[in-house]
Amino acid sequence: MRAAASLDALRARVDGPWEAAASAGRYLFAPLAERRLPLRRISGLTPSGRPATVLVAGASRTIDLWLQRVMPHGRELVGLGTEGTMAAARGLGGPGIDMVLARVPRIYGRYLAADGQLRLPEVVAQRAATAEMRRRLLLSKSVRSSAGLSHAAGLGWREATEEGAFERFYAQMYRPFAERRFGEAAIVRERAALRRRLAKGGLLWIEQRGRIVGGVLIERDRGVLRLLSLGTVLDPQAARAAGFHVAVRLAGLDQAEACGLDVIDFGGTMPWLTDGILRSKHLWGAVLGHKRWLNRDILVRWERCTPAVADMLAAAPLILERPEGLVGVGALPGDGPASPAGAASLARRLHAAGLTAMTLIGPAGCEPGATTVGDLPVRLAPPLPSNALFA
Repeated sequence: MRAAASLDALRARVDGPWEAAASAGRYLFAPLAERRLPLRRISGLTPSGRPATVLVAGASRTIDLWLQRVMPHGRELVGLGTEGTMAAARGLGGPGIDMVLARVPRIYGRYLAADGQLRLPEVVAQRAATAEMRRRLLLSKSVRSSAGLSHAAGLGWREATEEGAFERFYAQMYRPFAERRFGEAAIVRERAALRRRLAKGGLLWIEQRGRIVGGVLIERDRGVLRLLSLGTVLDPQAARAAGFHVAVRLAGLDQAEACGLDVIDFGGTMPWLTDGILRSKHLWGAVLGHKRWLNRDILVRWERCTPAVADMLAAAPLILERPEGLVGVGALPGDGPASPAGAASLARRLHAAGLTAMTLIGPAGCEPGATTVGDLPVRLAPPLPSNALFA
């Protein structure tokens, strides 16, 4: 049985470093070949019922998922043809547009963001110290409760050692689960690229009362255990109810401790502070960080901080990349003047380890002031254009 798993790992090594290097090169430089980007105007209602219109250049799962969150009702899409990549990166706009989002090559984003556009990474990293995860499991009521629900659902794990385990995982669990979970926004990694990762890792099965219901691909590297890709035969709602993601974390924790690894890398997370997966990982001790090897950025811009812009930032506060680190940008709900006390209260709810600062916009104006939540500086700002927010 273990020989079969070793065969999968051998196949991963046979793919060779040249193929891996070629794949990485294609990934990093492919965006530079995109001369023009699809342009869309998306209109809908914010959670408070305000009409909002966003101009989007480029196709991005991150943008699509964020818009679902900030425009939950009545979304309508109008295609506007294409726009040159450089023109989109330098800034678009027009009458009736509340916000512009442009997905551009990262090298453009790094330089063009200097003119006042805000730079949003497509994903952020979250990592936790193994010892901190174990401490949270012992002391945190919410973490203990979620682990208890997973155990009560009969979920456990074991190493996948049978022949063809990776092929079964990819075809029956990983790919279908990603497509069911994210729909048209799903991004499915290539089979060969994932198989190569077996050279320094393995596959763990998640079982429910002895039946294999899912798996997670892991990698062990320089003191870090990476949870690379997961999948399940359960539909997303059933997986959530059974605590499937909790079972994956428990499996990773057990593996990291058994291998003497100090850090668990949870992989990428959507870059807004109200994302449910981000909040859940935060409870387990995960710390936000920059995600390496991203080939694109999302440039964010608004000419006026309209009530619709404030509504969207209140529904899903963004995690921006700034010279000082990762900075949260959100807005206080409501139409009245904002106060530092109100900002501190909201910042406590939004706080995530790894942020270096947070800026909260008072949509109807604010009392000047700043505060701290723990060691996190929190700034209260009036409704400014995006290029003046950090001026």
